[in-house]
Amino acid sequence: FSAFLLNRSSDLEIAIAGTEEARKASQMYRQFCTLYDQGDDSAFYQHALAFEDFLKSTNDWKSYYKTKTNEGFYDIKQKNLFRAIATAQDLDADVRRNKDVEYYYLPTALMGNIYRASHDTRRAEEYFIQALNEVEDRDPKFTMVTQRDLAQLLCIKDPFRAIEYVTQAEQLAVKKEDMENLSLSKAMKLYVQFLNGYKADFENTYREYEQLQQEGDTAFNHQYDNMVEIAHLPFDGAYEKALDKLKEGRVFVDSLLVAATIYSHAGDVDNSIKAMKRKILS
Repeated sequence: FSAFLLNRSSDLEIAIAGTEEARKASQMYRQFCTLYDQGDDSAFYQHALAFEDFLKSTNDWKSYYKTKTNEGFYDIKQKNLFRAIATAQDLDADVRRNKDVEYYYLPTALMGNIYRASHDTRRAEEYFIQALNEVEDRDPKFTMVTQRDLAQLLCIKDPFRAIEYVTQAEQLAVKKEDMENLSLSKAMKLYVQFLNGYKADFENTYREYEQLQQEGDTAFNHQYDNMVEIAHLPFDGAYEKALDKLKEGRVFVDSLLVAATIYSHAGDVDNSIKAMKRKILS
């Protein structure tokens, strides 16, 4: 499961008066991100609670809601789904108690991610779509992330809708002049096209992705570069090279599904089936 932090790529939005409080919140946020990556449950939860209490004490409810959501993503990352459900319920209770309708989408999206981690595609899709309806146009970055989540969720079950969702994310990124989300959306489109053998479409998107890379914009997100290169190799018949590169890791998508697809491109049905079986059992 590839979790994301809603506000990691930009400075924490502090809605409190006084530079000392803002400075403290910023420091606590950076520590929150560090502990999130380290995966020490005891240290993370202790700090998360203190950070959330601080945000509530300063009435910075927007940052509190997003931090609580991030805590839920950490629960999922650590495969503690029961705790993730409790976190989502606590968050939902907070936003409803405060009647902050504009943030109802956060616990909804968190539940979508919980169901995705539980391999319940139907319920995950329902919650993601509900979250998009709730957020409307208030949080474009969230909208683009969720559209990519839906694309990844539906990449095999309904590839045409998956392409529709990721294309919507691309279009919104262009509209908002958001290079980070445009690059991530292009990469996710390549993933869906690769899995489904859409060679001509893949080659077109691959050229667009390369062109964006060559522009040298520092906002370009290179997270999926390795996955994109692995996906490109089988279309050139370089199956063994793709498999070797897959062993390096850093694909940030379902590696077993990638392996099964490479074997499928190579016509190696037996190994493709074996990879799919490992995916089902994982």
